[in-house]
Amino acid sequence: MTLPVQLYRTGDRLGLVLAYASLIPAFIVFYRGSTLFHDRSWVQLQLFLGTGCNAVFSKALKEIVRIERPQATCEALGLCGDLGWPSTHSQISAFAFFTMLLRRKGQAPLSPGRTAAEAAEIWILALLTASVAWSRVYLGYHDVQQITAGLVFGTVSAAAWHALCQHNIVRRVLEPVLRPFKPLVPHLKES
Repeated sequence: MTLPVQLYRTGDRLGLVLAYASLIPAFIVFYRGSTLFHDRSWVQLQLFLGTGCNAVFSKALKEIVRIERPQATCEALGLCGDLGWPSTHSQISAFAFFTMLLRRKGQAPLSPGRTAAEAAEIWILALLTASVAWSRVYLGYHDVQQITAGLVFGTVSAAAWHALCQHNIVRRVLEPVLRPFKPLVPHLKES
């Protein structure tokens, strides 16, 4: 596996920082996979699969809509002809942020009963989501419309996935699929 290369102008320190910020979705996927491996819980399995389904949904939307990356920067990036709507990076980041927010029962970050760590986690993920969106525009990979579409579809996907998980639909689909692999797949914890 190789991490994607994010291009930025030589000497542009902000561009360098944003190029690293642009890699956050790759780390989100890695984090989801590693927490699933560590926790072996239904919740982590659902979050990991939801992140994957969201990424596939983004790629499918790109193929259906077929809007290319911004013409003003595509040649410098070597991406002319590549599809850019919606931004998969923004969609994965928004999905991660909103699934966490929904799992926290939709409470506001500073609501009573929320721990300082939970509030910090929400604010940090919100900041990371915004930095991914900004980095993709600043670096020229997407325009504002492509980023907005990614954020909207990531949010809608998170709400839909959360509803499917809350009503145990995902689990009811997965249990029969995993049954033949029971000797290979350790028992999944409830939380």
